[in-house]
Amino acid sequence: MNPFTNLFEIAASCYGSHGSTAGALVAGGLMAARKGAVQGDPSTVPPIDRHLHHALKASPSTLAGELVKVQQLLKWYTCAFDPIPYDIGIQMAFCQIIGPGGLIHSDDMRAGLFLQQPNLYYPFHSHEAEELYLIVSGTAEWRTPDMPFAPRRVGQFAHHPSWVPHAMQTASEPLLAMWSWIGNIEAQTYRMDDHLDS
Repeated sequence: MNPFTNLFEIAASCYGSHGSTAGALVAGGLMAARKGAVQGDPSTVPPIDRHLHHALKASPSTLAGELVKVQQLLKWYTCAFDPIPYDIGIQMAFCQIIGPGGLIHSDDMRAGLFLQQPNLYYPFHSHEAEELYLIVSGTAEWRTPDMPFAPRRVGQFAHHPSWVPHAMQTASEPLLAMWSWIGNIEAQTYRMDDHLDS
């Protein structure tokens, strides 16, 4: 059995409850991924793994419990890559479970996990893919150019339509979220819009 089957089924139920076309597409992609073969070898969690441990232990989410079971299979990377500023990128990490080059291959969707350290501001950025974050642990605030910061808590979503700039701020707790991309999922469309912060 695919070791991610339970995780995908629980996450699909959550995404399906979003009530949007994007949520339904992600839910369908997660259910389809249950049949995918896991590829590649796990790597060590980056230096912020203590925050991952805390986030998983502190979360009341059923998803967190499933993540504990598969965490040794996850390939984590810091976000210290262009165009993200290095001092910010080293305080964030992500893994891709589903997608091109992911543990389970898909050409239609990307999905994985995102970890942001406490007391960190992630400046405005955007991408062509439509994105849905599902909060697994912690509380963070999101904003767009037209909307002020608003908190998102465990079990809630942050939805970013294509090319809509968004920024995130953590407080005293790390943020752990499941992220998904649909539409044009090419990573090359990612860009920083930090001029909007000035």
